[in-house]
Amino acid sequence: MLATTNNQDDVCGGQQYAQIGFDRWIRPDNAYRFRFFWEWTQINSNCAPVGSFFGTPTLGATYQFVADRFVTDGKVHLRYFLNGVEQFVPHNQQYFYPLTNYDPTQNHWVDPFDAQYAEEIQNSALDFAGNPTYRVLFSTVQWKNTSNHWQDAITRVCDPSCHANNGDGWTWKYKYSHDGGYDGFATCYAQQNDVTQNGTSWQEWTDPANHIC
Repeated sequence: MLATTNNQDDVCGGQQYAQIGFDRWIRPDNAYRFRFFWEWTQINSNCAPVGSFFGTPTLGATYQFVADRFVTDGKVHLRYFLNGVEQFVPHNQQYFYPLTNYDPTQNHWVDPFDAQYAEEIQNSALDFAGNPTYRVLFSTVQWKNTSNHWQDAITRVCDPSCHANNGDGWTWKYKYSHDGGYDGFATCYAQQNDVTQNGTSWQEWTDPANHIC
């Protein structure tokens, strides 16, 4: 996710973003499936997001997700790769595409921007992806500087003993890059382990599976 964190931005009060990844959709009968998604916020009076769900991730595969402002058109492009090969990301039914229809640096978003890497859950009864045996691995985490060069992330994360709700029904844990800042909450069962000291790789998983927080 690429996001603005400044609450003085022109319309949306610091809540603008563009993101791509995958989620686990849980139905009322507790059946579930995995799916990719992309989403970005519009420049309008209510900052309504547009996006789409598509496809099915392969469990155990390694994907690279990129939210990248192109210098050629100034738009944030949402892309993903499998084994280094860029994959097709479709438009939605309203013919919005996986790239913003504006340049966020041109009087739309206000600095500072953040590259954010997140796992989100809707309520504390849900699990983060991964378990003690099969952990989710975030690796080769980078951000792009103003010279259009990729840099290794410098990250910070809330300790797993910190748990709370941010007030709108969503609870999350994430690490994000380049300014060393912190936002978000970690639940008591969301575990995290740094793989590299510079913050470019870490693991996350749920433990214990049966938890009351």
